[in-house]
Amino acid sequence: MTGHRDQPGPADPLGEELAAVVYRTGAVLGGVYLRDPREPVLGLVVMSGLPVEASVPYRRLLLTLPGPTADAVQEERLVWVGCQEDMARRYPRTAA
Repeated sequence: MTGHRDQPGPADPLGEELAAVVYRTGAVLGGVYLRDPREPVLGLVVMSGLPVEASVPYRRLLLTLPGPTADAVQEERLVWVGCQEDMARRYPRTAA
């Protein structure tokens, strides 16, 4: 995982690209997940904008729990949550 660094190392091209996208879009953080073919879980492979230690709760996302990521994967669409109030209203468990 890229973690929180200003410049990802050259040995991490995916992390480097993710950090560039996070910067260009003005996002706070970003991550890349891969779906586990054996179970309804997404596994975090690259994170940018968050210390590695802080990413522990997000390393595995169950697709059976309600949340924007699970909805996006299951419905094959972009899910946009514009602010914390929207998150609390639409996904109270995730917002907590």
